This record gives sequence, structure tokens and C-alpha cells, in this order.
Amino acid sequence: MKLEISKHRQNWIFAGLLLLVAVLNWYPKTTFCRPGYVHRWRQADCASITYNYYQKGMHFFEPEVHGYVSNGFTNGKAATSEVPTLYYGVAALYKIFGFHEFIYRLLTGLICLLGLFYLFKTIRLLTGDFLWAAMGSLILFTSPVLAYYGNNYLSNAPAFFVVLIAWFFGVSYFRSRQKRHLWVALSLFLLAGTFKITALISFFSLSGVFLLERIKVFSFTGNRPPLLAHRRIWMAGTLIILLAIGGWVLYARQYNLINDTQHFSTRTFPIWKMTPDQRQTVWERVRDSWAKQYFHISYRYALAGMYLFTLVFYKRASRWIHGVTAFLLLGMAVYVGLQFDTFRDHDYYTINLFIVPVFVQFNFLLTLKNRFPVWFGSLYLKLVFAILLAVNVVHAHNEVYNRYWALPEYFHSYTGLHDIEPYLDSIGITREHTLLSVTDDSQASFYLMNRNGVPNYCGWMKEPKDIQRFVDAGIEYLLVIGNKELYNPLWQEFIQDKAGQWKDVYLYHLHKDSSAFVPAFDTLQFEQSFEPADTFTSDPFEQQLLQGKVNDQKAFGGRHSLRIDAQFQDGIRYTFRHLPKGSVLQFEAYTYPKNKWCRFLYCGGMPAIRYERSFMDEVPGAEWNRMRSNLLIPESIPDGDSLTVTLVNVENEPMYLDELTFSVLVPKNVKETKRDGFCPQL
Repeated sequence: MKLEISKHRQNWIFAGLLLLVAVLNWYPKTTFCRPGYVHRWRQADCASITYNYYQKGMHFFEPEVHGYVSNGFTNGKAATSEVPTLYYGVAALYKIFGFHEFIYRLLTGLICLLGLFYLFKTIRLLTGDFLWAAMGSLILFTSPVLAYYGNNYLSNAPAFFVVLIAWFFGVSYFRSRQKRHLWVALSLFLLAGTFKITALISFFSLSGVFLLERIKVFSFTGNRPPLLAHRRIWMAGTLIILLAIGGWVLYARQYNLINDTQHFSTRTFPIWKMTPDQRQTVWERVRDSWAKQYFHISYRYALAGMYLFTLVFYKRASRWIHGVTAFLLLGMAVYVGLQFDTFRDHDYYTINLFIVPVFVQFNFLLTLKNRFPVWFGSLYLKLVFAILLAVNVVHAHNEVYNRYWALPEYFHSYTGLHDIEPYLDSIGITREHTLLSVTDDSQASFYLMNRNGVPNYCGWMKEPKDIQRFVDAGIEYLLVIGNKELYNPLWQEFIQDKAGQWKDVYLYHLHKDSSAFVPAFDTLQFEQSFEPADTFTSDPFEQQLLQGKVNDQKAFGGRHSLRIDAQFQDGIRYTFRHLPKGSVLQFEAYTYPKNKWCRFLYCGGMPAIRYERSFMDEVPGAEWNRMRSNLLIPESIPDGDSLTVTLVNVENEPMYLDELTFSVLVPKNVKETKRDGFCPQL
């Protein structure tokens, strides 16, 4: 059964539904957010390149970021593997309308909505059914990954949505054989490829179908004319795409080599260079953390069912869509193999692979229409799909919210930097000065301040001498973000002369001839080395803590350690009572195996249970790492309330801890906390 509505009205109805889902995905609010939250690093990189184009003369072939990550930490010249078309275009809009970050998000959001609108038109063109076209397009917008990055600073999502527009004109060309449709499709594939190279998976998949058809290996149209009627146009377009994008990749590699930087990756991370354990770690991370961000489990199962359906009834499916899907799957396999290691921490690397579900859905609907026309027109089946769509809309709504605002420390991260620029001007720290950021391993803080400086790149500043080299080189200011970081012993000797403070952002002159500004505190420690209980004093809670947990399989010091089993099982828990406001809780421990993390869950006097970021240092010559974490006791904690700290293992194999130390740094003007204030619980 078809819904008889004119195409003009259908367009307006779908546009209204699309805007409604955009509202549910928080677009009216997130359009005005600065770079931050999940994958703040890459967001700031893209925004920074754009801002530097705008501020420094619009030199297309000289991209740079605010952080000094190049030429021995002396400038920010660095090129991405993608052609900076999007960044340069947004910078041009800044030139016209002035610098307003929402312009960036608004542009990418409009590209997102336009791509989904053309996906709707493509499905309608293929099937002739308004409801299937509307639901088939909207359900793509329920992917939390696409919803989150759809109006963001990264170029991956705009590239994907431009590809969706290109496919509409490609399908239109197959129907009309008009040259202009082919030229438009080629131009859009080129634009998408400049945004992100992986967007060309679609272009090369279509080229593969054309090639098989040309050499008469397979006919995708049966007795009808071949898909490609204008081979010279396609060949010319292919040459232009290869020269434009391939030329930029070569230029970017040389540009980064000249400027001695590896800030942006122009290489691969292939699966065959990884150990079995590393591959297993990536797979578990994708399965346990990222999969639900791609799509809700209900739609993942639905996609698998759709693809199986088209394979079973392949004779009634579209041959050319089957062919393109096969090449897309091949391209996806090659891409995943080349970049497998990146999927552990980067959900956005999968965005341009979402074209595979799009084509699975295309072929499912056509197969259903050709083989089971009654089912295709059934309102009952459409109602089932509408329920599936509703479930996924709710899922995306919740997940996007979680990414932006669920964790208080994530929401408040770097907020002191968002409006600091006028204050920096007022105290004389201009764009001509260079800062050293010891608390940020990206260049995000410098972009947010619109200042240049050296980040704690990949956390490599592990000793005072690592900071001293920049003091000797003439860097003038040290940047510390967060109250709790003031207690880090690594840079105590460098925060001697306070230059200024804005909210929880502290700035210090990098010299040592002024009065100290080191917070005064006393240290109370509770240490645990995990040796057998009879080696301890008769402290009953220590014996209780160790019962059934101490083992002799691994040890950093002595003969024993504490085993914590996998996936939140059997964590160890401490409760601290009467912690003064303004004090700092520090944690240190040695962990085995290397590169495995414990997570610290804090509960009590907080808005919610929260986890705290940890830092990991290698131990030379050992198979263990040293982990450390600081927690500032906030003003919001009620007087006399307790704070519970749980150390849990989030990996899929057991971990071992040794030489655990909790330190409570208490301000000297606060009454001393007694030892019985520590009350461990199992």
C-alpha cells in the first residue's frame, strides 16, 4: 500500500521529521559547543587548522595548529592526510562573517541533514515508496557515531554525507543517462575525497563494477544498456580525483617530513604488525565499548537479517547494487586490515564504512519489492520498522547526551579555557608569548585560549628535566589546568611565581627568583605492599583486605601482589571518612601487565559515581607500569561525608597490583585527619 502524497509534500514532511530527529539528537544545543568531550584532541586539531588559516593569511599549503608539535617543538606546522578543503572553506566563512565557532558546526550539520535528505530521495527513486524512504534515511541518523559527529569539527562525517548526495546523482544518471548527473556525481565524489580519503571507497567500488562490466566479466543490467554510457567522462573524472587527492597526500607527507612532525598520521596501522594479544584487545574494545555507538543492537541484527535475505533471494535483488556492495565489503576489509589498531580508540574511523549498511538496505528493499510485493506494501511490516526506528531514536538521544553531559568531569573539562582569552590579554600574555602546558597532552588547550605553546605530548614529560629543557629554551609561562594538578610533584619547582589565575586555570612565570606559590599541605599516607598477612602488624583491616586476594604469581617488590579479576569483578574498595574540602587524594601503584589499566570509581559527596583519569609511567627494565591518579576533594562534598574509592579492572584478563599507596594531602590550616579516618571495605 502506497501513501498517496505528492513528492513536493513528501519532501516537506520528511524535512520536518529530519529536523525533529536532529532536535532529539541535541543539535540546537551542541551546535554552540566548543571542541571538547569525546575525542577532544582531533576536534581541536580540525578547529585549530581552520582558525590559523583565518588568522594567518589563508595560505592553503601551509596548515598549522596552535600547539608547537613540529620542528623540535618550535612551531605548529603540520598537515593532515585529507585535503584541507573543509577547513579552508570554513576559514573563508570566518573571513566573511567573523570568527564564530558555531559557523563550523552549523555548516557540518547542514551537510549532514542535506546528505540524509538526498538519501531519502535515493531510496524513493529506487523503490517509489515514501514511508520506506523516510524510515530508511532516518534510521541512519540514529547511529550515535553519526549523530555525534554529524555537526562536529571532524571532516569524516561531512565526507560521508557528501557521498550520500553523490550516490543520488549516480542513481539518477543510471536512470536518465544525462551527462550532467554524471559530472555532478564525480564532482561530489571528489569533494568527499578531499574531506576524507576513505570516502572514496564508494567511488572505487562503483569503478570496480564499471570495470567488470567493461571487460565483459559480468553484466549488471542484463539485456539493457550498460550502467556506464560515458566512459571518457568517468576516466577523466577518475584521473582528476587521483591527481588531486594523491598529490595532496604526497605533499602532506613531505610537508610533515620537512617540519619534523608526526602529529597527524599519514601512515597505516596494519593488523598483521600486531601481536595476537593486541588484536584481541582491539576486538574486545570494539565489541564491548564501540559497537553500541555504531548502531543499537536491534538494528545491527536487522542489518544482518537484511543482508542474509538478499543473499537467499539474490535472483530478485539488484545486480548492480549487489556488485557495489561486494566491492564495498572488499574495500572495508582492506581498510580495516590496514587501520585495525586505530579502531581501539577512534570510533570516527568507521564513519565512511557506514555506506555498507546503506547499500544493504537498498538491496533489501528492492528484493522485498520484487520478490514479496505484498509484504513490501504492508503497513504491518512498516509498523514493525517504525517501532525499530523509534527504539533507535531513543538510543541515539541517550548516547549523544552521555557523550556530552553524562560525566560531570567530562562536561567541566577545560571550561576555564573557554573564555580565558580576554583575561590573558589583560595580564599581558599575548599571542606572541609561548606557553608550556604540563596537564594537556594535546594542543586543545592552546586552541581554546588562542595561544601557542608546547603540550605534554603523549604524556612524555615524566621528570623535571623534561620541563627544564623548555625553561632553558626561553618559554615564558607554565600552564596548569585543574586545582588538583597543583599538587603534582613533577612541576612543584616550576610553579614558584604566579602570573595569573582564571577559574581553575593557573599560569606561572618560568623562573625561580620569586616567592613560592606552592600550596601548603601535610601528607598522610596509607601504604600496602601485599605481602602475606603474618608479616604485618596486627591491624585487623589489613588482614581482612588481604584475605583471599594475595597471590604469589606476580610481584613487583617482595614475593606477592594483589590480583584483581577481569571486567569489574572483585575490585578493592576503600572508604575515607572526614576528608577536608580542598584536600587531595593521591593514588600510586605498580600494575601488571604493561599498558593495562585499572579504573578508579569515586562515590560520595559527588553528583554521581565518576571515574578519574589516570597516568601511566613505564618502569625501565620491568614488566610493570606505575599508575598514578589525583582527586581534589570538591567544595560540594557534605561535611562529614565519606568518599568511597573502588579500584576495578576493566580489562578482559586479570591484573596485578603491588606497592599501593594512598596519600591524603591535607591543607595545613585544617585539623589533622587521624589514621582511623581510613576505613577499608571489601
